[in-house]
Amino acid sequence: MAYWQSKGLPRGGKIKQPNPYKWCKTSIAKILSQQEYCGDVINFKSYSISFKKKKRIPKPKEDWMVFKDVHEPIIDRETFEQVQKLTTTTKRRAPKSKEIPKNMFADLLYCADCKANFGFISTPRIKIFIISVVLITLRITEAPAKQDTM
Repeated sequence: MAYWQSKGLPRGGKIKQPNPYKWCKTSIAKILSQQEYCGDVINFKSYSISFKKKKRIPKPKEDWMVFKDVHEPIIDRETFEQVQKLTTTTKRRAPKSKEIPKNMFADLLYCADCKANFGFISTPRIKIFIISVVLITLRITEAPAKQDTM
């Protein structure tokens, strides 16, 4: 984007960016995850059944042809290998504790229509939403029935 702005050429997207040299995190993650940015060329990653069909079918990594150090790398190989090692390790959440107290509304509130038990989710936004839905449902079920007088 900065190149196009420096040349004064029209370009799609945001007209004026505060900092045209700023990289977004998805671009950096893509560069750090693709081996091509290490200076390698990888061929035969996918194939199509026929030249008439545009759908590409991925090939297994064993069938890829990798040509190392064909062009100047953007990131060095040590950094790339370190990033691959860090990203392949999965982050696992700690198991939920068995001693979490049960919600005070558990087994007390039910849906007026389907008689299903109301669940409880601990995210702040959803907690507020569920509580407001419960209160609205309670108001509807506790509202006095209107009697038509003839």
